[in-house]
Amino acid sequence: MIDSPDQDGSSPAYSPLDTKRKQIRLLHLLPGSWEDPVSCATSNAFVSDNPVFESLSYAWGDPSVTRPVLLNGHAIAVTVNLFAALRRLRYRTLARLLWADALCINQADLEEKARQVSLMGNVYSVASRGILWLGEYSELLYDPATETTRRERLENAIPEANAVEAFEWLHRLAGDPDSKSVSHVGYELTRRPEISSCVGSLQMLLSLPWWSRMWTLQEAVLPRGVIFVCGSSEITLEAMDKAQDNYLEYRTMAARPEPRYGPAGHVLDRLSFWVMAIAHLGEFGEERDITHALFSCKTRQATNPRDKVYAVLGMFPLIARYMEVDYSKDTSQVSTELLLCLIKLHGDLKGLVCAAITPKDPSLPSWVPNWCYIQEDNMPGGEIGLIDEYDEGFSAKTTRAQVRTPRHGVFDVLGVSVGRVMAVYHIHTASSQALSEDIAESFRGWIDSLSVCSAQDTNTNLGIIGHMIDRMRNLDDRDVWIFITGQGHVGYAGHEIQVDDTVHVFFGGKVPFVLRASHCPQDQLRDQYYTLVCHCHVHGIMNGEALGWGLKLQWFSLV
Repeated sequence: MIDSPDQDGSSPAYSPLDTKRKQIRLLHLLPGSWEDPVSCATSNAFVSDNPVFESLSYAWGDPSVTRPVLLNGHAIAVTVNLFAALRRLRYRTLARLLWADALCINQADLEEKARQVSLMGNVYSVASRGILWLGEYSELLYDPATETTRRERLENAIPEANAVEAFEWLHRLAGDPDSKSVSHVGYELTRRPEISSCVGSLQMLLSLPWWSRMWTLQEAVLPRGVIFVCGSSEITLEAMDKAQDNYLEYRTMAARPEPRYGPAGHVLDRLSFWVMAIAHLGEFGEERDITHALFSCKTRQATNPRDKVYAVLGMFPLIARYMEVDYSKDTSQVSTELLLCLIKLHGDLKGLVCAAITPKDPSLPSWVPNWCYIQEDNMPGGEIGLIDEYDEGFSAKTTRAQVRTPRHGVFDVLGVSVGRVMAVYHIHTASSQALSEDIAESFRGWIDSLSVCSAQDTNTNLGIIGHMIDRMRNLDDRDVWIFITGQGHVGYAGHEIQVDDTVHVFFGGKVPFVLRASHCPQDQLRDQYYTLVCHCHVHGIMNGEALGWGLKLQWFSLV
């Protein structure tokens, strides 16, 4: 039943929700012309009934700059961007059924807000379509009577000419849906006279806040279909994905260095990173990887750092069953809880790899990933490649992780010690496209000087090192640390390791890990503590060999 508008405001704006079942409110966006006040009504619905509606994804914007909408007859203040979206999206003669968080959740009821936040994954999953509202044309938000006249306050706006040009260029890059040729991309990237204008317009479009907000990732991934909307301009996710696919394929076929594309390459790389994250996470469905999701949105912003984790839980209902949204927990508790949940569910130590490649936080133990960090720059790193490399590993065979519940920040893992690092050699892989003769000779002299390496092993080790450098270069990792253990095993790592660090294979770990002796005895019951340094690749133990050598099984205490 629709909550009928009440002009005198005698009834509450929100009817109560069933707290025992997954009940939500839907927004009936009432018809009107452009100049009419924006008016809405709500109705309650159960998620299990699969109601038909469209979800609205948008960046809230400055909460101090608002416009009024009528909700069940009550004047409700909403941010300018939501007001602009509702005014643009409403039909002239028919009501439109939507879900928009700011109006469908009673923002004044903190208990309801917490419950509804935990249901957001369900909401977007049952939506028939997701409308990804990027913003309005800046000319239409101009109001000489208010502070929003100032250009810097129009944070979710773009000039109409630029928005139209950007969308038209994306449609051209996508090309004919039935065409398998990408020859048109060359024209768009190199020979089209107005290319600089198109690049500038797309840059402006990608600078709109929607792309940088944390919650918008799941809002784009979960609906059954999505469409990007900016003012009256539209493009489907399929077309956007096709545009970036064509660009990447053409760049590969052309075999030209990236600088040839100049600003066009830079802005299209940004587009590819964001669109691929949305499209690929959507394709994997229940098989999607939360670590991929977290690294895909590492540059997205969140007002509350906990939302760096909570905002993706809706895409992972199995994890959400064991990890509820709780803003009373600090960020270290949230990060630790997620890691332990992943180990419990999957018996896997991928989270330790994530701990090594996320920025260090003094408040966190070395074995806990810093999931709540926000990266300032907007370009991708090599984290996803490192995670993919981990997934290909087999160093602990198919064993499940054996761990002890952490106490006082100490986490015990079961495994074996493979050896101690005796020598380390650092190289910057970008300095050479191949293992050149001078680099090879430098390695040869280094290897020959090591007592753990025999003369007949030198050429073999050089070949192994060359292969390792190629692997790291493919992962876009510029710095490689080559090391040799006391037993003569050659390995590499993408993080700085030191002489006397130790290499280990843990049950449930697909790659070896490097530990460093630590002196942080919070718990006097243990004799030795270690900090986690990184994961590594060691020639000769990547296929489970170490677990067959009869090495002593030990508990290693990580701090």
